[in-house]
Amino acid sequence: MLFTPIRLSALALVLAALILIVLHVNSASRRAEIEAENARNAFAADLQSGKLNTPDAFEARCMTPQRVIETVNGTELEYSFAEIHVTFGRSRSPIIESETIDIGPEGKVKSHRIPASPSLVFELLGCR
Repeated sequence: MLFTPIRLSALALVLAALILIVLHVNSASRRAEIEAENARNAFAADLQSGKLNTPDAFEARCMTPQRVIETVNGTELEYSFAEIHVTFGRSRSPIIESETIDIGPEGKVKSHRIPASPSLVFELLGCR
């Protein structure tokens, strides 16, 4: 089967359209990645600058915790589904921790808290 000039033009037009679609999808995907990275960076900067130093300010940016615990040292937000704890004290940035569980040599279950990265918290708690 021979390609006529009309068939070649139609084929070139279809190929050009496919290339444009692929370029557009790639560009849109990259923009979404940049926006997500900017949102993560803004969240980390707000944590560090003190804009999220209260439970209300933190909850306004992230989801509602499963439990709110009042202690002598301040308020703790517990996100048990993600094993994240955010503790607010007086005049300091919140302490953000992830809870891990280990089984000791004697078979006892031990819970430990380790610092959690703002990026991890941002993703797990659906922050904005």
